[in-house]
Amino acid sequence: MKQSIFRNLERFVEFCLAHRVKVVIVYTLLTLTMAGLAMGVQVKTVFADLLPSSHPYVKVHEEFQGQFGGSNVVSIMVEVEKGDIFDRAVLEKVRTITNELPLVDGVNPSTVISLASKKLKEIRASTDVIETRPVMWPSVPKTPQEMETLKT
Repeated sequence: MKQSIFRNLERFVEFCLAHRVKVVIVYTLLTLTMAGLAMGVQVKTVFADLLPSSHPYVKVHEEFQGQFGGSNVVSIMVEVEKGDIFDRAVLEKVRTITNELPLVDGVNPSTVISLASKKLKEIRASTDVIETRPVMWPSVPKTPQEMETLKT
């Protein structure tokens, strides 16, 4: 058994040596072909594909991800029992939450958006100029006129 394996190996080596230029060309072409095909391979991980689709938590995630933006988003709602949110005390709470939330460990400050955020802006455009200004920043409206402006 061993001798037949060695004989076949010896014949293969002799063939390779006798036709070494052709063998090098064939292996070079094979290597280039495989390299070309490897360039087209896309390696990516889709988080959703790793989760068990029949699990109840995954089903809840799929149901609400469109409304809330996925599993890495937290929405905080400030609810008013009487009236509306355009009350100075309520808007102070919104401002406090907006300013303190970026200090929480793990929160990306650039993704915190609320009525009190500097990046939430009113945009007005005319033929001459485009004007942007924060909706409710740096402070809560103090006068009834400012509060009415915020409402509109």
